Amino acid sequence: MKVNPNHLTEGDHMTITCDTKLSPHRETTELQFVFYRNGHNVQGFSLDNTFQVSSVLLENGGNYTCEVTTINDTVRKRSDEISVQVEELFSKPVIKVNRNHMTEGDHMTITCDTKLSPHRETTELQFAFYRDGHNVQGFSLENTFQVPSVLLENGGNYTCEVRTINDTVRKRSNEINVQMAVAEFQSTVTSLQDYKEEEREVGQLPVVHLAERSFEPIGVEITMALLMSFLTVGLLVFVFKSKVALSFFNQHSYPTSSASVESSGNKKDMSYKYIDV
Repeated sequence: MKVNPNHLTEGDHMTITCDTKLSPHRETTELQFVFYRNGHNVQGFSLDNTFQVSSVLLENGGNYTCEVTTINDTVRKRSDEISVQVEELFSKPVIKVNRNHMTEGDHMTITCDTKLSPHRETTELQFAFYRDGHNVQGFSLENTFQVPSVLLENGGNYTCEVRTINDTVRKRSNEINVQMAVAEFQSTVTSLQDYKEEEREVGQLPVVHLAERSFEPIGVEITMALLMSFLTVGLLVFVFKSKVALSFFNQHSYPTSSASVESSGNKKDMSYKYIDV
């Protein structure tokens, strides 16, 4: 019994041959061959004296034997054991992320690492990435998956898969959990109430200490700031219009005539009195 090639690596084609020699007086006798690995049948009785695996895996290694029997099973003989070892083409991939706990907007890089056998260092490998079992990046020569600005939906359980170009060997990593947190935005605008309270204390606008101040949500603060701006502008317009109106009436008062007609002669003496409205 012999194996070809002698040194096997994952993905290689393996052929195990079971040789025997018939007696010169019985050269036409038909024989059947069967193969076992670690005592378990891997190929039943047939006229084929070879057992072949097109692309060996680690589990194809073990102790092989073959057995030869006549068609009528009157004579049966078993070979000695032969040990078949299969070397790993590349290690089981390990997946890692630059940070397990991400915040919205962070840059995420997930890497899929593996190591090739020293005897097959030129072998090209392809990488694919999955989140919660769904493919997020198809097979390519790139061993990283990147998201420039992560969102909440980018969180989940990630795995990666590595295969040879001809897809004869394929391995998948363990899962890694990536968690996402909501970004906490801070505003540099303090609330109007804070300003008023401090203004009452010191009589002037306060110096804002950003590190010590408790900020309100940015949407509320912007709304308050806009509202106060509108109210201030409205008040100024009202005061301005009032002053203009008062000035106008002071300068253009309507006259009320009080005519006294002198009884002597035809000459009329008209006197006018101005009344402010």
